[in-house]
Amino acid sequence: MPFRSKAQMNKFAQMAKTGEISKEKFQEWLDETSDVNKLPERIGKKKSGSSPRSKEKIKSIKSKSTKGKRVYMSGNRHKVKR
Repeated sequence: MPFRSKAQMNKFAQMAKTGEISKEKFQEWLDETSDVNKLPERIGKKKSGSSPRSKEKIKSIKSKSTKGKRVYMSGNRHKVKR
């Protein structure tokens, strides 16, 4: 399994040093990685459209009680976030 980022490679190097994985396994993965210098520092999380907030409608209400606050509308309930 080749490494996907430098951060992952560093983590596994530390694990090999402490004995959590074998040094041979780390070397095998390092050999499978095509070019270590071209690896990104970190891989970001994948964006998914099914987050809990994407299902809720966000609406600003300019009334005196909730002025400047966001109101999350979910069905018939309204939650005020301060």
